[in-house]
Amino acid sequence: VSTQSTGEEMKTEVFVHVLNKDELPPNYKISLLLEYIRSLRVHKLRIHFFFYETLIQLLLRCGQLYRLHQLLQFQVLGDSVPLACLLLSLDSTYEPAFQLGIDMMSRLSDCTGIIDALLRKGHVTPALKCALASGQEEKCEAGKFLRVAADSGDNVVFYNTYRFFEGRVAGCEGSEEFVALYKGLFNEL
Repeated sequence: VSTQSTGEEMKTEVFVHVLNKDELPPNYKISLLLEYIRSLRVHKLRIHFFFYETLIQLLLRCGQLYRLHQLLQFQVLGDSVPLACLLLSLDSTYEPAFQLGIDMMSRLSDCTGIIDALLRKGHVTPALKCALASGQEEKCEAGKFLRVAADSGDNVVFYNTYRFFEGRVAGCEGSEEFVALYKGLFNEL
């Protein structure tokens, strides 16, 4: 008989029951999760994403945003792509979560994830800078960048993005639209 339990067993057999007890104060649940995560990290064991996700939800529910920020900033919560994606999705609830997610992706060297996240927020220029800094500019889809730049309504951003991808615009998705927009705005070509 094994005395060691997996993260999945701890989740289903212990934590789901404990965390669903309404009579336990939220701070107790937070402390319990933090101690469990700390214990797993000390013993270099894999931490099931459920524990991070649940901890973050509890912190948000309790309004402990400063504590969440500290746990992330001081890397008490280990870096992972799923955690970074969760943080990126929380930016409407807690605005600094977006930057914390970007920082985590940067530590994980996930430049593609950073570029996609920046484009989803309409930040074309920082996404281009990231692509250049990581040497991924040749892998970038011109159409994706041009679509975001055109949708931004900022003619300077569109102009710079178009010029950046100028040699590759012809073959990209929606190229006729982007060429026509460029000609219409800048009377060039």
